[in-house]
Amino acid sequence: MEKVEPIRNICDIDKIKSHLRGSNKRNYLLFVIGINTGMKSNKMLTLKFKDVMDHNYTIKEHIDLDGSIYFVNESINLAITDFGLKRKIDLDSYLFESQKSKVPINRSHLYKILNKTVHECGIDVHIGNETLRKTFGYHYYHKTGDVQYLKDIYNKTSKKAIFDYLCIESESLQIKEFQL
Repeated sequence: MEKVEPIRNICDIDKIKSHLRGSNKRNYLLFVIGINTGMKSNKMLTLKFKDVMDHNYTIKEHIDLDGSIYFVNESINLAITDFGLKRKIDLDSYLFESQKSKVPINRSHLYKILNKTVHECGIDVHIGNETLRKTFGYHYYHKTGDVQYLKDIYNKTSKKAIFDYLCIESESLQIKEFQL
């Protein structure tokens, strides 16, 4: 069994975003929230509109879910706006509602969405339900170098455990190849 990977290439992320934005706004929002928060997929799938909007339908600055706070950045804000624009919004309805019923999509459906999308985009990555969460962590680490925040959100105790989870090569390997 292959290890689920993050999407490392920013061009691949942009390709997926562009594809989903044009084909399915719900799935686009799902992807954008996943790669921008690091939220667990089972938590993300149970989000309701009231978790991201107040009673005036203004998008919140953060998502407070089970004691964890996730910042709503500009990408998430725009995706929520784009998704909700032409809908009559019931704040108690699920953000990622099944098209067949009023329940949220499940993890199996998420897996199918992600695999179908990378296949349609021609991206070669071993994808799974943790890919969005890993993609967030991978890029967060490479932009900030902040391991402590990642330890907290992933509930890991060591830098090595974070690197293993995010499929990041050990820094010692990177130093070995470093030269000026």
